[in-house]
This record gives sequence, structure tokens and C-alpha cells, in this order.
Amino acid sequence: MQHRPFLLRSLFILAAMASPVFAQLPMPADQPAPRSDRNSQLAHEQLIEKTRRGKIDVYFVGDSITRRWGATDYPDFLANWKQNFFGWNAANFGWGGDTIQNILWRLENGELDDVNPKIIVILAGTNNVGRDASDDNKVADITKGIKALVDLCRKKAPHATIVLTAIFPRNDSMAVIPTINRINDNIARFADWKTVRFLNINHRLADKDGALFEGVAVDKLHPSLKGYQIWADALKPIFAEILGPPAATDQAPPATGDPSAVRKSDSSLSSTRAQTQTTLKETFKNVFMIGASLNRRHIFEEDPRMSALIVSQFNTITPENVLKWGLVHPAPDKYDFAAPDRYVALGEKYHMFIVGHTLVWHQQTPAWVFQDETGNPTDRVTLLKRLREHIMTVVGRYKGRIKGWDVVNEALNQDGTMRQSPWMKIIGEDYLAKAFEFAHEADPNAQLYYNDYDLELAAKREGAVELIKKLKAEGVPLTAIGLQNHNRIDWPTVADEDATIGAFEGLGIKVNITELDVDVLPRTTKPGADYPVNVVPTPQLNPYTNGMPESAQQALAKRYADLFRVYLRHRKTIDRVTFWCVTDGDSWLNNWPIKARTNHPLLFDRAGQPKPAFDAVIKTANAFSSLPPPVTMTAEQDHQRMMDLLHIASLRPGANGSNPKAPNAANYDESKANPYPNLPDPLVLKNGKKVTSAKMWWKQRRPEIVEDFDREIYGRVPNTTPKVSWEVTDTTKEIKYDVPVITKKIVGHVDNSSYPFVDVDIQLTLTTPAKATGPVPAIMELSFVFPPGRRPPAPPPNVPTGPPWQQQVLARGWGYASLIPTTIQPDNGAGLTQGIIGLCNKGQPRSLDDWGALGAWAWGASRALDYFATDKSVDANQIGLEGHSRYGKAVLVAMAYDQRFAIAYVSSSGEGGAKIHRRNWGELVENVAGTGEYHWMAGNFLKYAGPLKWSDLPVDSHELIALSAPRPVFIGAGANGDAWVDAKGMFIAAAAAGPVYKLLGKKDLGTTQFPLTETPLIGGDIAFRQHSGGHTPGPNWPTFLTFASRYFSKAKP
Repeated sequence: MQHRPFLLRSLFILAAMASPVFAQLPMPADQPAPRSDRNSQLAHEQLIEKTRRGKIDVYFVGDSITRRWGATDYPDFLANWKQNFFGWNAANFGWGGDTIQNILWRLENGELDDVNPKIIVILAGTNNVGRDASDDNKVADITKGIKALVDLCRKKAPHATIVLTAIFPRNDSMAVIPTINRINDNIARFADWKTVRFLNINHRLADKDGALFEGVAVDKLHPSLKGYQIWADALKPIFAEILGPPAATDQAPPATGDPSAVRKSDSSLSSTRAQTQTTLKETFKNVFMIGASLNRRHIFEEDPRMSALIVSQFNTITPENVLKWGLVHPAPDKYDFAAPDRYVALGEKYHMFIVGHTLVWHQQTPAWVFQDETGNPTDRVTLLKRLREHIMTVVGRYKGRIKGWDVVNEALNQDGTMRQSPWMKIIGEDYLAKAFEFAHEADPNAQLYYNDYDLELAAKREGAVELIKKLKAEGVPLTAIGLQNHNRIDWPTVADEDATIGAFEGLGIKVNITELDVDVLPRTTKPGADYPVNVVPTPQLNPYTNGMPESAQQALAKRYADLFRVYLRHRKTIDRVTFWCVTDGDSWLNNWPIKARTNHPLLFDRAGQPKPAFDAVIKTANAFSSLPPPVTMTAEQDHQRMMDLLHIASLRPGANGSNPKAPNAANYDESKANPYPNLPDPLVLKNGKKVTSAKMWWKQRRPEIVEDFDREIYGRVPNTTPKVSWEVTDTTKEIKYDVPVITKKIVGHVDNSSYPFVDVDIQLTLTTPAKATGPVPAIMELSFVFPPGRRPPAPPPNVPTGPPWQQQVLARGWGYASLIPTTIQPDNGAGLTQGIIGLCNKGQPRSLDDWGALGAWAWGASRALDYFATDKSVDANQIGLEGHSRYGKAVLVAMAYDQRFAIAYVSSSGEGGAKIHRRNWGELVENVAGTGEYHWMAGNFLKYAGPLKWSDLPVDSHELIALSAPRPVFIGAGANGDAWVDAKGMFIAAAAAGPVYKLLGKKDLGTTQFPLTETPLIGGDIAFRQHSGGHTPGPNWPTFLTFASRYFSKAKP
């Protein structure tokens, strides 16, 4: 093996001498031929060596157009390559001047041996086309050559997906454009869209005549950065589809360059992580600025390694201390600009966005600022004069050079009220407006910021929102709010961070993340940046003196990934993300809130090396860059899109439940209620054969019914859904209804690594009796959460409500849970590209048979049941479901699709739930198919409110109830005020499901006669009761619990 390079060179030369290429004679394009020049021979050896230097999942092969993109001698193009493909293990095997014949020879002779890539990107043929117009024979020959190249790649890498790229237009000779177009038309036919895909981006590079658009090429042939980015943008979705999102690290071989006719040493192929690692500023350059705060050592460039790190990673800087009042203006007649001048010069030297921090703060401001000659508090006029003089001097000195200023820092208390600082006490609340006014006067073009910490606390956030509104209303020139983001490993939550940024988005300002870090050490205080603690740093409080263990590294990496997912989702609002310090050793958290500890809060360790958290941030950014953002539509727009897909011009109007004189007034006349009295038989197969055994039900008929519901009614749940990781965020021992209980707040984090634009965190609470001696049954409600100022409708007067259902459940010794469906999937059509549906569809609109919100909520209920199976306080085999109105529909769907649920209380579910679709009473199919509710269902459901009739539905709701068999189901409704949901229609469905229950050895409803109000039918395994109240589940709870006690153990008598 030591002599292989010599053998290769010999083979190269002999083959060249014997080849028609060497003799300058035409050679068919499908015949391999080597290059005879020494540099190409060395390049071939270099590329063979490259195959052994790393893992290759994406293999690019071609000529100079391909080579330049990933070559060390084209550093700008290489940087673009890394930015786009880092994490996918992509390697470049292009070589300049190669024809198809030359590429075939290279691949035949070792450059694809034992590589086993998952994707091969081919761009070849432009050197065969040349500059002269071609005849039919040449077009056919080049087409044949590219076919040979595709076939060879399939032979060498049978499991790879080949991305065959169309030959790019070249404008060094417009005469060849027709030739290129004809060849591309021919080779497009090679794609089977399974093993071979064809990618043609020429319409993005050139106009219809082949004239290249401005800026896409550097020499009428080779792409510019703009041209390569167009190619990358077309490739990345394909890579993401096949390989998934890019990994946090890249294992591809180091990039190679032109060997320049001299064999390079092995060091040319070796590379440190820093050389191959992309940088933060490159990764986020089209998103937002990335910065760090600098201390004096950084500013004076005392450590060349740190200087190199700062310059390579960041494009904006903030001074940690040197521009604070106490340092820059320590005495009334003294300014010290030595360090600030160096700071600004450093930023200008490296073309960075320079931030000034901070002009007005209650800390690090000398006492003299607030005092008169006697040491007593000065007056408002004097303090305002001093404030203006300071700001005019400092901001004025750096006018046009420092681009943005933290004008006021930390003016709010934790409860959102104004901090009673000396500024506030002496000047009054308008000191903020005055500070901004003076700063704007000193530099009218500078960006001006308000900066604060812990705005993730709801009360403080609300105070900040009101403060910003007030300042904006007064015409204060405020550019952005700075969220300091001094985080802990477990605070704030992702939802809190998302809500905080969202709260400021509508205020007409930008958001900056200004002092980012993550404290990994234990705290003895609550969140906040105001209270240092004078305690000894015990080993328990200072556990990582010798470095972070892998588990802690991964926890920090996950934390940063979660935070950056939020920032990236709000990238249109965020201008800048600045880390507070550069490396772990620089961080203020080594001495706060407890002195002399060893903290690890940043992306770079004490030696300036990137940590796993750095990789996680890069990976998160790459995942975003390779995926399209969620499609944004109103419910009306998405509804119309469904109509267009179904080729439906209009739908029948739904029933009007509020105006009895309307032409489409809701029907409440029983004589008109049953236009289609014949229901589908749940025990007859589609071939007409009668179902006569449980085996036939389970193996044949039930799957038929499920398929119809999947396709036409509720939509199909994806075959693969993201994993849910459950976290107990709080456990409280308390007294509820005179019963000692343990209440857990639980969050189900849905894995969104495949599409980080969408976060889904399922909210669940579980309450169990504290004195239980073992696992207890539990009832889980799908609970409404009403926005502020809105309450559920009050029950009708004179209807006894009884004790809360939770109290009744605890009285039986059971537990109860509350699941919030809207944390699984938003309850509106505009939200279909969000929530679990949007996550699974990667932000794209639904297909006609995709699941709707009811299916999504049911899926979420099943995931909660997954959690219960891990919680020893509850019996996962005895979990009941309850839902009212729309959530009653979801409960029935969950019961039908998940056999693990033991029992269900389906309350007032109406149309789309237990009500017969074929009934003309109250709410109709047309109502649910309208823009306000269509999102509950599959798109195909709309057909039955348009060209098709209710009777055309292949299934009806009695068969949905039957899917719950043999498990018990309780159907409930109200009377007065609940006519809309059609209690009788639900009773009919319950009765019609009875034959399936009986087939499976259970009892049906026991009657087909609609009972009087308040009559409980609970003797069978299907139960029904209509209470005399309105649209509420309350009055039926005692009856349901009596029914459920037949099935649940540990019930109290």
C-alpha cells in the first residue's frame, strides 16, 4: 500500500498515452479518460487520500464549477460551503477542467471506492459543451456520457440518492445555450425521483434566453457567491429531507486545494477543529448580529488568542465596564477616555457594530453625581444638568462611531414598578425620557435602547411593556429594548422567553438580546441580578471546579439550543444577540451571586475552545437555514385553499342558531330532523358480508371504519410523530377540598429537531390523594383555558351545580388531571401550520386527508397517557377521559383511536362528536365545515357540505362510538340552552352503536326510546343522560362517576 501513489501515477501516464485524449482525438463522452497534466495527477491522489480522512454523507463531483465551492484556494467560496453544508458531512470532489470522460476515470480509479455516501451531487458536461454550437450527435454524445456517469455512481454507491444537476448556462458563448437546454431536457429523463433526482436551477440563474442575471457569475461561467447560494438553497431542502437536519458537528474530510504541481504534506489534509469550524458571525450573518462584551484585557488586545477569537466569531461588541459612569467620568471635572477610545478603535479596526453601555444606571455611578456640596441629595435641576452634560460629552465624543447606546439600564423593580433609584427620587419618572432626549440630541443617528433583566417574569414584563408604551406615546426616540437574558439552566422556560419577546413585537421597536449567559451553578436566590450572596462556596454550590461533566455539558447545550430556537423564530424582531463576556474564565458569574466559584456559562471554555453548547447553537441555526419558515395564512385563506383542492366553488350555509327567522335558521322540529334515517350498518363489511364474530370485527370491519374516518372525517395521524419528553416542573403538597393532595405540573416537550420553527410544549397537571397507599384511578379532563376577561357561560338559573367535579373525584379516592388541548394544537384555522400539525408538516399547509385539531388533541391525550404509565401515583390501566363541547368531540376521537383509555365521559359533543351527521337539528355538517370550525376535521370533510350530501358520508358517529367498544362510554348533554348539540341525535348514535358492544359480549344502551330529561341510562356499557341544565357538564358528573365506579377500583362507598 505504501507504493500506491507511484502505481497511480504510472497508471495515469500509461492510460493517458494510450488514450485518444492524449492523442488529441475525439473520444466518446461515456468512455473514461485520465488527465495527463501533473497537477491533475496530484489532485487525483489528493482526492483519493481525502476519502480516508473523514465521514462522507454528501459527495459532490464535477469540474471547476464544483471544485471552487469547496476549495481552500477559494476561501470566500469555501466559507459559503461551510455555512451551508456544515453538519451534513459534505465533501467536494470537483476538479477544474474535467470533462465527463475525466470524471468517469477518476471515479473508476478510486475516488468513490468504499465511500458509501448517502447523496451524490453531479454537475458535469460544461467542458464537453465548450463554446461552439453543437450538432445532434454531440448533444446525444454528452447525454450518453452523463448517463454513464449516473450509472457508475449507482454502481459504486447503490444506496445513495443521486442529485443530477442541470448544466448551468454559460455566457462566454451564447451560441451554446440551445445545446445546454437540449442536453438538460435529455438528462432530466434519467430521474426516477427515487434513486435519481434532477435539479434544474437555471431559471434562477438566467433569463429565458439564457442570459445570466447580474451578479450570479464571476466570469460568465463560474458562479459567484450569489450563484453558489442559489445552488445551496436548492440543495439544502433535499439534504434535510434525506439526512434530516444538519448535525452539531461535521465529520467530513478537511477541504483540499490546488496541489500546484507539488505533492503537499499530510499537514495539508490535517485540520484543527477551529479551521473547519464555522463561526457564529458567519452562521448568523443573514439573521442577526452576534456579539460579546469586552473587558479591558480584550480591549487592549493583551491576549492574541482571545483577540483572534473575538474577531473570528463576533461582529458586534459591547464594553463590559469602561463606558460606565464611574470609570469614564469618575469626578465632576474628570473624564477618562483612554479605554473607551481603544474600545471604539478596536471595533472600527475590525468593522464591528459598536455598542455603548451604559449612560444611566443606579449602580456604578459615583455618589457625587447625586449630591450637593454638603453631601446631601442634590436637586432636580442640578441633576438634570449633570445628566445632560455627561451624555452630551460621552455620546458626542463618539458620534457616528458608536452605533447604539444602552441609554437607561434597569429602571424597573421585579414587580414591574419603577425602581426608587436616586435618578427617580430626585428627577422623577421623566428622567428616562430626558436621558433619551439628551442622547438623541448628542447623536441623532444613534440607536437608543432601554436595557433590563428578568423581563421573563410576568409582572416585570407587563411593567416594561407599559413603560415602553408610555415612552413611545411621549415621542421618546427609543429604538429597541434590550433583554439581558442572564439565564439559569432551568429558568426561564422556553415559553416564558417566547412570550417575552412576543410582548414587545407589537410596540414598534426592535428587541436585542444584550447580556446572554446561562448560569450552570446552584443558586440560593430566586431569579434576578440584584442580590449578591455572602456565603462560602461549598462543594455543593461550586461543583465544577475541575470542569463540567458530560451530562452538564449536554444540559448547557440543550439550554442554548432551546434559547436560540426562540431567537430564530423571532429573527425579524431581533437585531442583535450579545453574550456577556467571551469565555467562561471572563464571566462575571464566577463571582456572582457567590464569590470565588468556577462557572461555565458561555459557548467557549477558559482556553477559548468551543464547547458542545457552541455546536448546539450552530446546529440550531443550520436547521433553521435549511428549512422554510411556516406558511402564514388566515383561516379564510386556508379554507379557500382546501376548497380549491377539492374543486368546490361554494358550500351550503350552516344553520343559524341565533335568528329563528333566518332562511337557514337552525331546525328544532323533530318532524324535519331525519331526512336520511338509514344509518350505515357497523356490522356489515363493504363487500356486503355480515360481521358475525369478534374476530371479524377486529380484523375486518373495524379497520374499514377507521379508514373511512381517517380519510373523510378526522384525517390521518402521521405514521411517525415526534417523541414527547415529559418533565415534572413543580410538585406541591396542598389541601384541595379538605383532602391532602399532591399536585404536579407537567410539561410534555415535543421533539422539534426536525423543524425548530415550531415549539410544542404540552401542559398537563395531575392531582392525586396524598394518603393513597398505591396507584389510583384518574379522570383526565381536556380543559378550556379562557383568555383574560372571558369566562365560560354561566349555567341556567335554578340549576343546581353541585360540588366541583374535582372534589367529587377526590371523594372517591381517585386522582384527576387537566390537559390543555390548545398547547397541543391551536384552535383555529390560521394555526394549522403551528402546533403538532404544523410541526409534523414542517410548517406547510395540510393535505386533504391530514389530521385536524380533534385528531391532534386526541393524540395529545394519548401522549399524556404515556406519561401516566411512568407515574407510580396513578394506575395507567384506569385512566378515564372527560371533555365538553369541542373537547367532548376530541375525547370521543381519543377513545376510539387509543384502546388504552378505560372509560370516557363525552359531554355535549354535538356535530363532529356523538351527534348523527345525518340529523337536521341544531349544528350541522355545514357549520363544522365553515371557516370557524373546519380546522377540527380533515379537509375532505368539506365535500359533504358542498357537492355531496350528508347521506354520502361513508360512516356516521354511531360507528365512532362503536370504535370505543368494548370499553364503557357515557354520553351526556343538557336540555335548556343545549339544543344546539342535539341530545337526541347523540342518543340515537349511542343506541346504534349497541350491536357492536353486544357482539363483543357487552351490554348496549338497553333501549331505543329517547328518555325523559334527568333519566339515567347506566345499566349497560354505553350510558346516556340528559340533564335539565344548559351547555355544561356539571349536572351529569355524579351520574357519570356512579357509572365509572363499576369499572374503577379503589372507589369509596
